[in-house]
Amino acid sequence: MRLRTYRMFQAMVLTGLGFFLLHRFWSGQLIIYVHRRFIWLILLAALGLIVLAQSLFHNRPPVRSEEEKGLFVDQFAPKNAKWRLLMMMLPILLGVLVPVRPLGAEAAETRQVSQSLAFTTTGEVDGTVLSLDSKNRSLLDWLWIFDISEDTATLIDQPVNVEGFVLPDENLPEGQFLVARFIITCCVADATAIGLAVMPPDTLEHPTSGWIRVTGTMQVVSDQGKESLLIKAETIQPIPEPANPYLYQ
Repeated sequence: MRLRTYRMFQAMVLTGLGFFLLHRFWSGQLIIYVHRRFIWLILLAALGLIVLAQSLFHNRPPVRSEEEKGLFVDQFAPKNAKWRLLMMMLPILLGVLVPVRPLGAEAAETRQVSQSLAFTTTGEVDGTVLSLDSKNRSLLDWLWIFDISEDTATLIDQPVNVEGFVLPDENLPEGQFLVARFIITCCVADATAIGLAVMPPDTLEHPTSGWIRVTGTMQVVSDQGKESLLIKAETIQPIPEPANPYLYQ
């Protein structure tokens, strides 16, 4: 393969990758992969790829006339040029062929689900969380407040209104389950599943899978001297999966 042709294919692949990222940006699907605070960096990267592609295209070796060919040595691409192009195309192929699917219950079943947070790794608590009405707190907010609370008894009987997916847990007492979500610090590679135990009323039928909204009151239970939160449910309603299913640290 001549170097001119190789540079042309490089420019095409980089342009395709740039527009692929722009499409993911405009469709709102980037939040399925990365923390929302990094979206603008990916947008800049996409534009940078397109600019780089144009630079490669315009700086290809020129076409030589028949008279000039005898005066210049032909420039050829590296021997592994085809493999290099294939590796450059791999992100686009994976992005097109693999369906966009956020992490959910199936992924959580293969990971440890935390009912507490380690603040040595999650950083400082946002002060606005403490001022939120308890009905507006997310799963992450409840775990934040529980971990920093000096008197967990103050959380008992506070109203709860949270959303998440149903996750059975064999370690919980019979009839209880987890309402869970994934939290993201950087991207889905570091996603962590968190959940709160739910105790539904005996007379209440609830979904065994999918996304739900749970309302009720918060309780604090102790098992072998270790405290954890428990939602005493009053209502459990099926809901559609949110457009953005993650919570962010």
